[in-house]
Amino acid sequence: MYLIRVIPISRGIDKDSLTYFSLRDCPVGHIASIQIRSRMAPAIVYSSEKVEMEKSSIKQLPYELKKISDAGSGSQPFFNQAFMKAVENIATHHASSAGAVIEALTPSNVLSEHVSIISKVAEIPVDNHPTENLMFQADDETRLAHYKSIIREEFAKKNSVFILVPTVHEANFIKEGLEKGIESYTYVAHGGLSKKASVHLWNEVISNSHPVLVIGTAIFLSIPRRWNTIIVERESSRHYKMSQRPFLDVRRVAEKLALHSKATCIFADVMLRAETLCRYEDGEIHEVSKPQWRSMSNSKINLVDLRSLKFSILSNELRQLISDNKSNGRRLFIYVSRRGNSPQIICRDCGNTVMCNRCSAPVVLHTSAAKSDRYFLCHSCGERRTADESCTHCESWHLQGYGVGIESAQELLSKEFPNIKIFRIDSDTTPTDKKATAVIDEFYTNPGSILLGTDRALYYLKEPIENVAIASLDSLFSLPDFRIQEKIFHTILQLRSLSSHTFIAQTRYTDNPLWNYALKGNLIDFYRSEKDSRKQFHYPPYKTLIKITYTGTPALVRKEMSNLKSILEPYVVNIFPAFIENKKGKFVMHGLLRLDKRDWPNLDLHDKLRSLPPSFAVNVDPENLL
Repeated sequence: MYLIRVIPISRGIDKDSLTYFSLRDCPVGHIASIQIRSRMAPAIVYSSEKVEMEKSSIKQLPYELKKISDAGSGSQPFFNQAFMKAVENIATHHASSAGAVIEALTPSNVLSEHVSIISKVAEIPVDNHPTENLMFQADDETRLAHYKSIIREEFAKKNSVFILVPTVHEANFIKEGLEKGIESYTYVAHGGLSKKASVHLWNEVISNSHPVLVIGTAIFLSIPRRWNTIIVERESSRHYKMSQRPFLDVRRVAEKLALHSKATCIFADVMLRAETLCRYEDGEIHEVSKPQWRSMSNSKINLVDLRSLKFSILSNELRQLISDNKSNGRRLFIYVSRRGNSPQIICRDCGNTVMCNRCSAPVVLHTSAAKSDRYFLCHSCGERRTADESCTHCESWHLQGYGVGIESAQELLSKEFPNIKIFRIDSDTTPTDKKATAVIDEFYTNPGSILLGTDRALYYLKEPIENVAIASLDSLFSLPDFRIQEKIFHTILQLRSLSSHTFIAQTRYTDNPLWNYALKGNLIDFYRSEKDSRKQFHYPPYKTLIKITYTGTPALVRKEMSNLKSILEPYVVNIFPAFIENKKGKFVMHGLLRLDKRDWPNLDLHDKLRSLPPSFAVNVDPENLL
């Protein structure tokens, strides 16, 4: 009989390992089926010892051992050693369990069909291949050209390449630019694949004797093939930070996987994050080539001051551009940062902001497709109610909408330019890829037309557009997010790069130096400004942040957060309400730890965080503090 220790692969199980017994030996690295309470779950075998060797351990167990029902088949482990070592590092850094990390980085379709997976795992080489972390800051065209060169060189050496992308849309864009001549060895891997397609792709990548190129999202980093180069494309994308437990930063996963694979890891983007650029300055990361600190554009650029207008997006400059666009048979994309009609509703009599009934978020005024019904929608929890109501504070009916949303922009443009075809992309009108793609295709084939879009449109716009305009993104400046300047800067750069003829940016904050940096493509001065600001207010990369969140009734939350302070002593925890204090009727508070980089991870604090009940959500390196 054997004593089997396994890592459960589940976010819902907070244990690092569980112990079972088996009548036969279970190979280390295999996936086994284990019983947890009343259900079966997958687990990775990480040790198997004869009972005779573990008698003392068994006697000390406070529970009765259960028999393991299935220990897998074949002679090869399911995951390779490099991935398992990376999982261990990542679990420690993110104060999570190894099982939760494995589950987050492996397609559920593959785990559920593990018996259909080919048992062939490429291990790390025994030679001393140097591990390098590199940065590559350049425009899209330059990066793609260099990727082609890397792939040719690696294929010639019989090595494979993994290009990590933040979204499926990026994967398809990169594939179109790189697959020519190597179509049979190029794979696009993402979580949207069906069970059959996921298993087929997994087996194809493992069994292909030729070097392969995989362009994939985080969920396929676990595929057991040895990569000689891992490229983190669009490194600044917020999609790399998981929004649910275990809150992994996938960029860190790629770096650790490259480390244990003895591979090269390249962080690449038009402009890299401040954290990555600081590491470059400190000598932790080297360069592929001299970084581009100037983003060039051949477009005519115009910054328009909206302060002379009340609440309109139609400046004289934009009106003229719309007219010229129609007469010249060009295309115009107008970016609007917010969904809905009016992003904020305020009582004109008492100044009270209309809030969601289930959470503390301000509601947004929307208009139905038939334009016969107006309603309030909470973009935080989804609550929807009629807009026919009075102020809850003074009972006045004088509620006024403020700000520009995409619905009001469309209504205004339709009235003033009735002969121009207007398309629209946002999560309300084009919730699926199929609908969004259809709108984009129709827009490109209709000269003289206008496309209105939120951030969602930027995922699909890969071909140049003659004219681009920012209606307004001023509402973003008010968000208390330490990364918001970086997000705005990247958005402006992306919109500017789309334009091939004229680019108009409208704002009421023309004095903000960010506009000067972005419109001139001045990356170096923006980076220096952002770095100084982060240092002044003790944000990353100068500090490691750990956000701990608790949700419940106000009394319970305050009690538990007070207990948290005691549990984590002597570490100082700053307690504060969430930006949206109430979500779906529950109160939310955060605790924040600010640590010097060298102080994390450390065993003492790690053990304290891991000992917290599951009701506490621990987020290391949070994307924001809201």
